[in-house]
Amino acid sequence: MNFLDSDLRWNKIGTTVAGVTGQRGNTSDKLRTPGGLCIDWSNTLYIADIANNRVQKYARDALFGETVAGDPTGISGSASNLLNQPFSVDVDLDSNLYVTDSLNYRVQLWNRGASNGITVAGITGLLSFIEVFLLYKIGVLLGSPGSTLHQLTGAYGISLDLANNVMYVGDSGEHRVTSYRIGITNGTIVAGGNGLGMNNNQLYHPYGIHFDEISNSVFIANHAINNVVRWVVNASSWTLAAGDLNGTSGNTSNRLNLPLDVTLDPMGNLYVPDHSNHRIQFFYDGESNGTTIVGTTGIYGSNASLLYYPVSIAFDSQLNLYVTEYYNHRVQKFRRY
Repeated sequence: MNFLDSDLRWNKIGTTVAGVTGQRGNTSDKLRTPGGLCIDWSNTLYIADIANNRVQKYARDALFGETVAGDPTGISGSASNLLNQPFSVDVDLDSNLYVTDSLNYRVQLWNRGASNGITVAGITGLLSFIEVFLLYKIGVLLGSPGSTLHQLTGAYGISLDLANNVMYVGDSGEHRVTSYRIGITNGTIVAGGNGLGMNNNQLYHPYGIHFDEISNSVFIANHAINNVVRWVVNASSWTLAAGDLNGTSGNTSNRLNLPLDVTLDPMGNLYVPDHSNHRIQFFYDGESNGTTIVGTTGIYGSNASLLYYPVSIAFDSQLNLYVTEYYNHRVQKFRRY
């Protein structure tokens, strides 16, 4: 039986569920270049509102968002109540929020209802004088990028392994994925870390990531070389999941163009926001040719059937598909038949 044709299809006409199409802003009904999104057990939507330096929460069918991390007016900063271009979000079973705070080189945990975040990965200035002095002596600069296991250079993707209390972070600037046992700020490199490159033991600006508990693997949007790879945690190399093995971009069914995120459905099939092709690609588990399920290849626009630089995707409990669009400043919902 063909899964896509018989069991899971989406209406290709989307409905805007967050933001106002083509209008950027910092009011509660608007977004400005939204990035990563996630959906919790109650079908509440969380959106990294990148250029507004905040995370917006939309309850199901809500017309207005609520700021749950960062400043509601869009002010950036490095204090514990501020963010600087948050890129991705994930939530645990208690709806506590984890945010990759990209230009602060850290990951912040915002406990449900909290007005301040807690740094759970990366180095920030929220340390004692003695800690600052000791870190300075060993060459670690506070609030700046770095390659030590205390630091992040480009915190973009995030995915939680709730069963094992582990957080995976896509450190784009260091071309690696690092794991952090929640509560411990020392990371462990689980993928990449061998410099930028196209070899199967390297990554090249990884962005969105998805941890798959069944295969104990991290699926990685290998942004700069136009593919998605699967890296078994702590293995020495990856296997190709989608896109071209040699990193060539394209708009055919087996090529991608600067993908920014990846997710899986419960059956293990793969979904990719094919950013610069303005489409969402579906790949059966193990298949190299994708099917466009949302958008039109190579055509961008602002009507309900087109996308304009899609960034991130997520499913609700009914497997309806949600897509953030960078330049349409909105989130679109595509209903499952």
